[in-house]
Amino acid sequence: MAAAATLIPGARYPVRAGEFEGQLIEIVSNVTEPDDSPLRRRIPVRIVRNGVAEEQVYILPRLIHDGNLTPKRMAEQAARDAGHGLRVGMGVFHNKFGEGVVVTLEGQGPDARAQVHFGRHGSKWLALSVAKLTPTE
Repeated sequence: MAAAATLIPGARYPVRAGEFEGQLIEIVSNVTEPDDSPLRRRIPVRIVRNGVAEEQVYILPRLIHDGNLTPKRMAEQAARDAGHGLRVGMGVFHNKFGEGVVVTLEGQGPDARAQVHFGRHGSKWLALSVAKLTPTE
């Protein structure tokens, strides 16, 4: 059973119960919806099909099996699984656009891409197999 705060945005986990039991999901945000929302206490996730995070749904964090990993080990696992070592919120440097912050990560291997917000150039989607992003952290 996972607490929402321990789930890492961008990381993938199996669902242990409920409508999506046995499926792999990717965390969109670990912030739960407010109690007055129809989605009370749920977090947004994407269902992973054929290695690609697709449809976004909301589920209860307690239905997500985190394998009792520590947040540090989950972050390391997510970086290994993605193959590029980037994570949402990480500062990066690009030769053309300068310094930026990773906003979103999608896909795996040669199809992986990141949305990075650069202060002077706005948000850009970059193919990670082509873009040379250097972590600044």
